Amino acid sequence: MKTVLPLLGEYLGTFLLVFVALTTANPLVLGGTLSVILFLVGGFSGGFVNPAITYASYLNSKLTFQEMSYYVLVQLFAALTSYSVYSWIA
Repeated sequence: MKTVLPLLGEYLGTFLLVFVALTTANPLVLGGTLSVILFLVGGFSGGFVNPAITYASYLNSKLTFQEMSYYVLVQLFAALTSYSVYSWIA
């Protein structure tokens, strides 16, 4: 990983996905949001936005252990900050 851009894309995508999941109960909105996220960040970050998918990509040898670790840490941090923002406004 040569730049911070993939990590930033994962952060923003995970943040948005978790925030939409917390604020709406409509699966169509959640699916549409995921589609938009994958369209926007999938080209340069892989569009994992989920630690389970990131780990599966590591198991399939598409990511190194170091890359997987960075992605998972960023995704967990994004989910925590998204929940914090949701708790603050709700």
